[in-house]
Amino acid sequence: KLSRVGGVSKDTVVFLLLVSNVGLFIVDHIHFQYNGFLFGVLLLSIAALMEDNFLLGGFWFSVLLNLKHIYMYVAPAYFIYLLRSYCFTSRTKACSLKNFSLVRLISLGII
Repeated sequence: KLSRVGGVSKDTVVFLLLVSNVGLFIVDHIHFQYNGFLFGVLLLSIAALMEDNFLLGGFWFSVLLNLKHIYMYVAPAYFIYLLRSYCFTSRTKACSLKNFSLVRLISLGII
């Protein structure tokens, strides 16, 4: 039974090997930093939408989609929100085609 290696317990050796594994530390740390950066880009997009700056919000969201495709799950909600808030010019509850702006839709598509 190998419970001790060179006078040091096996648990201590395993712990030291895991802690000193620089590759494992770097990969894990970079992964979580990248996700934190992406969350910041998402918050930039949401902040722009809250200030009624729809084109800037759409721009930041398109940047976010280019950085990581997992945010495609949020894209339908963004599309509906931008369609309702930016492409329909009337702020009333009822949406009609006479209030729809094709120019605004095209400007969103260009982004």
